[in-house]
Amino acid sequence: MNLIKTSFYTSISTAITFISGFIVTKVVAVAIGPQGMAYVGQFQNTTSLFAMIGLAAINAGVIKYLAEYSDDSVKQQKVITTAFTVVITASLLTTFIVIAFSEQLSQAVFHSADFRIIFILYAVFLSAISLNTLSISILNGLKEDENFAPDHGCFSKGMSIAKKVRFVAIPTSQVYSNWECLTYQSVSDSFLLFYGQAFAD
Repeated sequence: MNLIKTSFYTSISTAITFISGFIVTKVVAVAIGPQGMAYVGQFQNTTSLFAMIGLAAINAGVIKYLAEYSDDSVKQQKVITTAFTVVITASLLTTFIVIAFSEQLSQAVFHSADFRIIFILYAVFLSAISLNTLSISILNGLKEDENFAPDHGCFSKGMSIAKKVRFVAIPTSQVYSNWECLTYQSVSDSFLLFYGQAFAD
Protein backbone atom coordinates (compact mmCIF):
# COMPACT_ATOMS: atom_id res chain seq x y z
CA MET A 1 0.00 0.00 0.00
CA ASN A 2 2.86 2.39 0.84
CA LEU A 3 4.47 1.63 -2.52
CA ILE A 4 1.22 2.36 -4.36
CA LYS A 5 0.70 5.60 -2.45
CA THR A 6 4.25 6.75 -3.01
CA SER A 7 4.13 5.91 -6.72
CA PHE A 8 0.79 7.70 -7.06
CA TYR A 9 1.95 10.91 -5.38
CA THR A 10 5.27 10.84 -7.24
CA SER A 11 3.45 10.47 -10.55
CA ILE A 12 1.19 13.42 -9.77
CA SER A 13 4.16 15.57 -8.75
CA THR A 14 6.08 14.64 -11.89
CA ALA A 15 3.06 15.30 -14.11
CA ILE A 16 2.43 18.72 -12.55
CA THR A 17 6.11 19.65 -12.88
CA PHE A 18 6.16 18.56 -16.52
CA ILE A 19 2.94 20.34 -17.48
CA SER A 20 3.79 23.57 -15.67
CA GLY A 21 7.30 23.55 -17.15
CA PHE A 22 5.88 22.97 -20.64
CA ILE A 23 3.38 25.84 -20.28
CA VAL A 24 6.00 28.25 -18.94
CA THR A 25 8.41 27.32 -21.73
CA LYS A 26 5.74 27.85 -24.41
CA VAL A 27 4.70 31.22 -22.99
CA VAL A 28 8.29 32.40 -22.76
CA ALA A 29 9.06 31.10 -26.26
CA VAL A 30 6.11 32.99 -27.74
CA ALA A 31 6.99 36.16 -25.81
CA ILE A 32 10.72 36.35 -26.59
CA GLY A 33 11.12 34.07 -29.60
CA PRO A 34 13.70 31.38 -30.40
CA GLN A 35 16.67 33.71 -29.96
CA GLY A 36 15.39 34.80 -26.56
CA MET A 37 15.00 31.15 -25.52
CA ALA A 38 18.63 30.54 -26.50
CA TYR A 39 19.69 33.47 -24.33
CA VAL A 40 17.62 32.17 -21.42
CA GLY A 41 19.26 28.77 -21.76
CA GLN A 42 22.74 30.31 -21.80
CA PHE A 43 21.91 32.41 -18.76
CA GLN A 44 20.60 29.38 -16.86
CA ASN A 45 23.72 27.38 -17.67
CA THR A 46 25.93 30.24 -16.52
CA THR A 47 24.05 30.79 -13.25
CA SER A 48 24.03 27.04 -12.57
CA LEU A 49 27.81 27.04 -12.82
CA PHE A 50 28.13 29.99 -10.43
CA ALA A 51 25.63 28.39 -8.05
CA MET A 52 27.79 25.26 -7.89
CA ILE A 53 30.93 27.36 -7.29
CA GLY A 54 29.13 29.45 -4.66
CA LEU A 55 28.14 26.26 -2.86
CA ALA A 56 31.68 24.88 -3.24
CA ALA A 57 29.98 21.64 -4.41
CA ILE A 58 29.88 20.28 -0.83
CA ASN A 59 26.16 19.57 -0.41
CA ALA A 60 26.50 15.83 -1.14
CA GLY A 61 29.36 15.54 1.32
CA VAL A 62 27.42 17.38 4.01
CA ILE A 63 24.50 14.96 3.72
CA LYS A 64 26.82 11.94 3.69
CA TYR A 65 28.82 12.87 6.79
CA LEU A 66 25.87 14.12 8.82
CA ALA A 67 24.16 10.79 8.20
CA GLU A 68 27.32 8.86 9.07
CA TYR A 69 27.86 10.83 12.29
CA SER A 70 24.26 10.48 13.46
CA ASP A 71 25.46 9.12 16.82
CA ASP A 72 28.08 11.82 17.34
CA SER A 73 26.60 15.31 17.76
CA VAL A 74 30.07 16.87 18.21
CA LYS A 75 31.23 15.68 14.79
CA GLN A 76 27.92 16.74 13.26
CA GLN A 77 28.36 20.22 14.69
CA LYS A 78 31.87 20.41 13.23
CA VAL A 79 30.55 19.37 9.82
CA ILE A 80 27.81 22.01 9.93
CA THR A 81 30.14 24.77 11.13
CA THR A 82 32.74 23.95 8.51
CA ALA A 83 30.10 23.74 5.79
CA PHE A 84 28.70 27.18 6.64
CA THR A 85 32.19 28.68 6.71
CA VAL A 86 33.09 27.19 3.34
CA VAL A 87 29.81 28.16 1.68
CA ILE A 88 29.78 31.72 3.01
CA THR A 89 33.37 32.24 1.87
CA ALA A 90 32.82 30.66 -1.54
CA SER A 91 29.54 32.47 -2.20
CA LEU A 92 30.94 35.88 -1.22
CA LEU A 93 33.99 35.41 -3.43
CA THR A 94 31.76 34.30 -6.29
CA THR A 95 29.51 37.30 -5.71
CA PHE A 96 32.42 39.72 -6.00
CA ILE A 97 33.70 37.97 -9.13
CA VAL A 98 30.29 38.04 -10.84
CA ILE A 99 29.76 41.73 -10.02
CA ALA A 100 33.30 42.65 -11.11
CA PHE A 101 32.93 40.85 -14.44
CA SER A 102 29.20 41.47 -14.95
CA GLU A 103 29.78 43.48 -18.11
CA GLN A 104 31.94 40.77 -19.67
CA LEU A 105 29.48 38.07 -18.65
CA SER A 106 26.60 40.02 -20.17
CA GLN A 107 28.57 40.42 -23.38
CA ALA A 108 29.42 36.73 -23.49
CA VAL A 109 25.90 35.47 -22.75
CA PHE A 110 23.66 38.11 -24.36
CA HIS A 111 26.13 39.63 -26.84
CA SER A 112 25.43 42.99 -25.22
CA ALA A 113 26.63 44.79 -22.10
CA ASP A 114 23.15 46.25 -21.53
CA PHE A 115 22.09 43.30 -19.37
CA ARG A 116 24.89 43.44 -16.80
CA ILE A 117 22.31 44.43 -14.16
CA ILE A 118 20.85 40.91 -14.41
CA PHE A 119 24.15 39.39 -13.33
CA ILE A 120 24.56 41.98 -10.59
CA LEU A 121 21.12 41.15 -9.18
CA TYR A 122 21.90 37.43 -9.38
CA ALA A 123 25.18 37.97 -7.56
CA VAL A 124 23.44 39.92 -4.78
CA PHE A 125 21.18 36.95 -4.04
CA LEU A 126 23.81 34.24 -4.64
CA SER A 127 24.79 33.94 -0.97
CA ALA A 128 21.15 33.49 0.06
CA ILE A 129 20.67 30.85 -2.66
CA SER A 130 23.80 28.98 -1.54
CA LEU A 131 22.83 29.08 2.15
CA ASN A 132 19.33 27.86 1.32
CA THR A 133 20.71 24.89 -0.61
CA LEU A 134 23.13 24.13 2.22
CA SER A 135 20.31 24.30 4.78
CA ILE A 136 18.30 21.77 2.78
CA SER A 137 21.36 19.48 2.64
CA ILE A 138 21.81 19.78 6.41
CA LEU A 139 18.17 18.95 7.05
CA ASN A 140 18.44 15.93 4.76
CA GLY A 141 21.59 14.78 6.51
CA LEU A 142 20.01 15.07 9.94
CA LYS A 143 17.11 12.79 9.03
CA GLU A 144 16.86 9.30 10.44
CA ASP A 145 19.51 6.81 9.38
CA GLU A 146 17.05 4.70 7.41
CA ASN A 147 16.63 7.54 4.95
CA PHE A 148 20.19 7.02 3.78
CA ALA A 149 21.50 3.94 5.66
CA PRO A 150 25.17 4.70 4.87
CA ASP A 151 26.37 1.80 7.06
CA HIS A 152 24.26 -0.79 5.26
CA GLY A 153 23.99 0.59 1.74
CA CYS A 154 20.86 1.25 -0.24
CA PHE A 155 19.73 -2.38 0.09
CA SER A 156 19.29 -2.32 3.86
CA LYS A 157 16.67 -4.88 4.90
CA GLY A 158 15.47 -2.56 7.64
CA MET A 159 14.52 0.15 5.18
CA SER A 160 10.85 0.49 4.29
CA ILE A 161 9.65 0.00 0.71
CA ALA A 162 8.34 3.58 0.65
CA LYS A 163 11.86 4.84 1.24
CA LYS A 164 13.53 2.38 -1.14
CA VAL A 165 11.49 3.59 -4.10
CA ARG A 166 13.25 6.95 -3.84
CA PHE A 167 16.64 5.35 -4.49
CA VAL A 168 18.47 4.38 -7.65
CA ALA A 169 21.32 1.87 -7.36
CA ILE A 170 23.85 1.79 -10.20
CA PRO A 171 26.40 -1.07 -10.40
CA THR A 172 29.95 0.21 -11.03
CA SER A 173 31.74 -3.11 -11.43
CA GLN A 174 31.12 -6.31 -13.37
CA VAL A 175 33.28 -8.28 -10.98
CA TYR A 176 32.75 -6.90 -7.46
CA SER A 177 29.66 -5.92 -5.53
CA ASN A 178 30.25 -2.21 -6.06
CA TRP A 179 27.38 0.28 -6.20
CA GLU A 180 26.63 3.98 -6.34
CA CYS A 181 23.31 4.88 -4.71
CA LEU A 182 21.34 7.99 -5.62
CA THR A 183 18.22 9.56 -4.14
CA TYR A 184 15.87 11.99 -5.84
CA GLN A 185 15.80 15.56 -4.46
CA SER A 186 12.49 17.20 -5.41
CA VAL A 187 13.68 20.65 -4.32
CA SER A 188 16.48 20.79 -6.89
CA ASP A 189 14.83 18.33 -9.31
CA SER A 190 18.00 16.24 -9.42
CA PHE A 191 19.54 13.01 -8.12
CA LEU A 192 22.01 13.14 -5.25
CA LEU A 193 24.80 10.59 -4.78
CA PHE A 194 24.59 9.70 -1.08
CA TYR A 195 26.28 6.32 -0.75
CA GLY A 196 29.10 4.50 -2.46
CA GLN A 197 30.03 0.87 -1.92
CA ALA A 198 33.33 -0.51 -3.20
CA PHE A 199 34.66 -3.87 -2.05
CA ALA A 200 35.20 -7.40 -3.26
CA ASP A 201 32.76 -10.22 -2.54
